Amino acid sequence: MRKFGLIVLALAGVLLIGAGVIATRPGLIRPLMGRAEPVALGAAFSLVDQNGNAFTSAELKGKPFVVFFGFTHCLDECPTTMSDITQALKLMGPQSDKLKVLFVTFDPARDTPPVLAAWLKNFDPRIIGLTGSLPALTALAKSYGVFFKADAPDKSGNYDFTHSSTTYLMDARGRFVGEISPEDTPKAMLPKLEALVHTVAD
Repeated sequence: MRKFGLIVLALAGVLLIGAGVIATRPGLIRPLMGRAEPVALGAAFSLVDQNGNAFTSAELKGKPFVVFFGFTHCLDECPTTMSDITQALKLMGPQSDKLKVLFVTFDPARDTPPVLAAWLKNFDPRIIGLTGSLPALTALAKSYGVFFKADAPDKSGNYDFTHSSTTYLMDARGRFVGEISPEDTPKAMLPKLEALVHTVAD
């Protein structure tokens, strides 16, 4: 699935260049020569966090945030990404308190709030796990250009997902400004996250 994630990232890079954006700081983008607006990703949402509390997009207003889509039964990209982000947040020190980090499942049938809560105990306690109805989660994933598809279940009824694995960096105005790739180490994530916390809302 890592190879699939890299292919998606490569295609995303072509789309960003076509939209008129270029890199200025590691992992961050800006309008190319003032002719293009920052890339619009994401949408308003109303979901439930790992504690069973309502969580809406309004709670992110004016705050930079990081969002990753996955599922708790994932054996590779999802736990690896959350572990790497956890390490990167530690490297950031107190600055990391200015960031919101979201883990959004696309497997609500298995990823109930208690399951999310138990799984997220393995990572930074500030990471917010989100679940909800499949239509709501699918719509949110689609608004970010996330691909996911359930694989055929095995004889025991267990199933995996084929999915993209980009981590999206959203500024304090809710605009997409960069990404963390599946190959980024915590040290490689650090300058991207440090730059992200310095974005400000209008």
